[in-house]
Amino acid sequence: MRQDLSRPLVDAFFLWLAAQAKRVSSKTDLGKAMSYMLIPERDLYRLVMRSKLPSAERFEEWVVGTVLPTIRKTGSYVRGEEAFDVTTEAGLAAATMHVMAALQAKADGFRAMFEAAKPKADAFAVIEEATGSMTVTEAAKALKAKRADLYGSLEHRKWVTKGKNRQATAAALRPGYMDTRTHTDTRGRVHSTPVVTPKGLAYLARIKAQKRA
Repeated sequence: MRQDLSRPLVDAFFLWLAAQAKRVSSKTDLGKAMSYMLIPERDLYRLVMRSKLPSAERFEEWVVGTVLPTIRKTGSYVRGEEAFDVTTEAGLAAATMHVMAALQAKADGFRAMFEAAKPKADAFAVIEEATGSMTVTEAAKALKAKRADLYGSLEHRKWVTKGKNRQATAAALRPGYMDTRTHTDTRGRVHSTPVVTPKGLAYLARIKAQKRA
């Protein structure tokens, strides 16, 4: 914590803190003498108040913005039906634990929101990366799916015909989900291959995201 205090305050503050601390001597179970410093609780709070750490600043804001005004008005810190008498160490500890639990619950809530939104974010990423129509093999790779599984899905939706020589169907061509790519081989024969358009890829990505959500 020493590093997050402003430099001009460091030396003077720690000299003052050392003067406030109480040295205590004791012996271990093996009879070895040892000594340690006890810092008064009030001085520990002073140290926290001077800290620039985000957690310390939140603690300070909670104390000066919520706890102290509530004590001034009611004589104790109250939340709903629970009362924390922060004038005692036990009450302050209980109030602190309550705030920590609330912060943890909020963090868990944000984590759950992130996990729920991740499939949709993945779907948008697939859409943004699409630069044109893709073969079914390329579309399967973009969707992180197996080629055979994607073909099965396209057949189920009647986007392509069944069988060895699959072709895009009129039901997929009309709305623009599929297209046909042609090429001529070295013997002059024309071949057609069904391809997934960016619109079709976006639709498939959304369907996949909904299934994962």
